Order: sequence, then C-alpha cells, then structure tokens
Amino acid sequence: MATSEQVSLVRAYTGEPTEETWTDVALGPLIDELGIDSTTARVWREKQARYSKLVDVSEAGASRKMSQAFDHAKTMAAHWETIAGEDAAIATRVHKIVRT
Repeated sequence: MATSEQVSLVRAYTGEPTEETWTDVALGPLIDELGIDSTTARVWREKQARYSKLVDVSEAGASRKMSQAFDHAKTMAAHWETIAGEDAAIATRVHKIVRT
C-alpha cells in the first residue's frame, strides 16, 4: 500500500491538496500499480479532460483566458509522462543466465 508520504507527493505535484477530487483511497492503489510519476501524469490527464470545457471569456472590457488551464494541464501531463518513461527506461532488470 502506498505510504502517506507518496500520496502527499502526488498531491503536491498535481496541485490537489484535498480529497475533493482524488481521495487517498483512490490514489493509493494507483501509486502501487503505476508508481508516483505515472500516477501524477494520470491525474494531470484527468484535469486536462475536466478543463477542456473551459472557454475564453471577454466581456465588459475584461477578458479571461480560461483555456490556459487546459494548456497547462496538457503540458504538465506530457512532462510527467516523459519522467515516468525515463524512470522505466533506467529501471534495473534481472534475468536468469542460461548456459547453452
């Protein structure tokens, strides 16, 4: 089972300080299965999907670029997917030696 420190790391990396969206019970098994980096990427991908509904708003001389949240989540997901891939690439592998 993932430790509270691991769950806290994912929360810090994703800006999800509360259990409002992701509970510790949901994050724990993901961390166990995927690792911290891949879990972080997955949370960012979900945030990206959530933010895809946001549109830029311009009214009364003021504008809000709400689509920037989507762009940021997309960038962060790609960043963490790259880190997760690098970790997998340098992982130690042990094989049984077979003499022929």
